[in-house]
Amino acid sequence: MEGNEPMSATTPLYRSIRGDDQIVNDANCYVFKMTDIERLKRFIFAGTVPRQLAAINDILQGLFRVSRGLEVVQMIYKISIHRRNARQDALIYAYAFCCRRSNDEVKLMAYSHLNNICRIPTDLFMFIKYCEDISRPGTGWGRAHRRAVSRWYRQFENNPERLFHLVTKYKRRSGISHVDVIRLAHVKSVDPVIQLILRYIIKGYTEAKELFTDVTTQTMVNITNLMSALDDAKRTDNPENLCNLIRAHRLTWEQCPTRLLKTRSVLMCLLQQMPIEATVRKLGLMTCHTVFDDADGEESLRLVVQKLDSINTDFEDHVEDVRGGPRKVWHPLKLYKARTQYMKDRAHDKEQSARRSTLWKPIQRIGDALERAFYRSFSKMQPTGKRIYFVHSVSDRTIKLGDWKLPVNEISAVMSVTLARTEENCVIAAIGGNKMEILDVDRNEKMDSVLTRLNSLHLPGEADWSLPIKDAMERKLRDIDAFLFYVDCENAYTETHVADDMVKYRQYCNNPSVKLIVCGLNDSPHSLADKDDVHMLNISVFDASVPKLIDNFIRWEMRGVRPDANLAELPGAQIIGGPDDMSDEMQGVISGESQVDLPGEQNTENPDDVEMTDDETTVELSAARSNDVELDRRVKTEPTQKKQ
Repeated sequence: MEGNEPMSATTPLYRSIRGDDQIVNDANCYVFKMTDIERLKRFIFAGTVPRQLAAINDILQGLFRVSRGLEVVQMIYKISIHRRNARQDALIYAYAFCCRRSNDEVKLMAYSHLNNICRIPTDLFMFIKYCEDISRPGTGWGRAHRRAVSRWYRQFENNPERLFHLVTKYKRRSGISHVDVIRLAHVKSVDPVIQLILRYIIKGYTEAKELFTDVTTQTMVNITNLMSALDDAKRTDNPENLCNLIRAHRLTWEQCPTRLLKTRSVLMCLLQQMPIEATVRKLGLMTCHTVFDDADGEESLRLVVQKLDSINTDFEDHVEDVRGGPRKVWHPLKLYKARTQYMKDRAHDKEQSARRSTLWKPIQRIGDALERAFYRSFSKMQPTGKRIYFVHSVSDRTIKLGDWKLPVNEISAVMSVTLARTEENCVIAAIGGNKMEILDVDRNEKMDSVLTRLNSLHLPGEADWSLPIKDAMERKLRDIDAFLFYVDCENAYTETHVADDMVKYRQYCNNPSVKLIVCGLNDSPHSLADKDDVHMLNISVFDASVPKLIDNFIRWEMRGVRPDANLAELPGAQIIGGPDDMSDEMQGVISGESQVDLPGEQNTENPDDVEMTDDETTVELSAARSNDVELDRRVKTEPTQKKQ
């Protein structure tokens, strides 16, 4: 793209403006093709393994064919430690695929990250299952696999109480138990406390106690006492006795017998020490079993509201995240989904009554607390000071974010409210077919009100995404700094390319740095953004980091750009479609990693949670070799070089 000159003043959509860089979509229109690395990110952020298995296998195999395996492993590692993925299954499938490759260097690096990616047994069991599926007709239990899994258990030799908590809380997932894994991986340890825990898992409390009669350390005393408490809890049928054990030993939900978990007194006792995330998951069940009813339930209700009001505040307890570590920032869609599910009156829903045994009438105070938490999930966002033209789809489609099914209109309403509350000077519009409607969203307007307005709009057909840019020129809006599109379908009906129209608008307002951000809401491999334009950004899908990523990209200014500059030749121009060729400084600015923490990312003193340079990667590979990660074929001792 040469300076401000349009690529073509009248290029119709049925003709290409980028040659081989564009492909024909289902509507016989030319669109930009997403790179394989971006499609992989979209799968990790919001993919579902069974539905997209064939497509993601093709993508991963293609990346490995061009020797990008190390890059894929590092990308998976960074996404995982920054908590950017809403669900774990897609990320762990891609990670298992890397571990099962025949490339020794990739395999070695992948297995060296097992402890950081699979933080709890649920993740470990899922990883083992995917490895077995990928390795068929083999078993998947080679030497490298056994040693890496065994090392997962041995990592807790300095904190055996943590291991005991994990193995008793997450006993079986994905059809796999600790007994299966320990036997298949031949897990052994020289630490006597770890030996006690392994014996307890395999043989039970009685035989473990007989084997270790000499109690020598306080840690072993604590674990032995907890084993006894769990054994008593397993045998009791008295709710009061179970409540005493919960108070004395701080037993969790998973450590209590299932037959007593629907007892009101047991639920009230568990609530006192239940983590916030577990509390949110169990709100419906506790409401169903009258935990918040009557005078004695008022204290429980007050406690729940207090916990919910602490979400996304500086006063929130550092509750253990389900993947390890404290969580301070909750995913906004997660909170929205929690409130939506809880506030459905299932007690009077005949369809739900026929299919579900847990029915409840929602309590308004809990719903209001969840709503307040939802709005706080965006409270850390600072206004950009730029004028943003935000356009989103109006559609009756439902998309999947992990295993969440969310209507497109609900996601659009979430982002509309967010921008209205954070930006003082923005344009918000809804689009559908060849029509567009400007929405006057007040900064104090509630989400439900915006959603009702969107659902009442009738804009059928595939969206014409060139309309917002043309509208800005027709209304003489010369001060737009960025166009932000939330797209749930391909560009199916328009006379010109969106990339063409963006160049025309830049000429119109004499501003060559007006940005276009396209966030995909489906799993299409196509994009409206030109990957060769440094001021266009394609986002794979909505995830926890998207608001901060958009904020950083809009704030970013290209220094030293002349009006006649060739934007495609500027540093970092190529990485908008894929981050391979961007300078480290530029990549940090756009991703936010060089300035601010991403939402959901936590600063940590753990050296394993720090991004690695090329030299550090080489050091880690050497450390992994000395840490018993042996391969069936020895890795050559040549210096590790970065894959191109």
